[in-house]
Amino acid sequence: MIPDHVRESLSCPGTAVVATRDSQLQPCLIRVFGINVHPNQTTATFYIHERRSEQIIANLENNGRIALTTAVPGSNESYQLKGKFLSWRRNNEQDNQFVDEYMARVYQCAEEWGIPKELLSTFNMGIYKPTIAITFDVEMVFGQAPHPETGKLIS
Repeated sequence: MIPDHVRESLSCPGTAVVATRDSQLQPCLIRVFGINVHPNQTTATFYIHERRSEQIIANLENNGRIALTTAVPGSNESYQLKGKFLSWRRNNEQDNQFVDEYMARVYQCAEEWGIPKELLSTFNMGIYKPTIAITFDVEMVFGQAPHPETGKLIS
């Protein structure tokens, strides 16, 4: 189960990446453009760019293991969620709206932190469409930031 304080952190604009591995244990890492924790607080859906999704999906269909790491720059709050792949799909209109709203909050917060929008574009933060939705069962949550939960299994 994803604890409430972790769920709240995941809803904050920040940075997130997902990692998978192939059958030869070679990693694949890609930027995430929003995370949606389901009401049951045991599953989550994240969004990645469709153009770079082929290897991630192949890895997930091969072994199903996911490690998703998030960080909120304003608070330095960071968590890693590990779990098992459930499904993937192309975004629907509701997904697109979620991703657009999430990215708008990312840009707004970056501006508040003094990061020019132009700088974000150098990290391809402005190129997030089209995205696909990947849903997974969250089995473990680890603290990753400088706080009492750092490195510990939270859930």
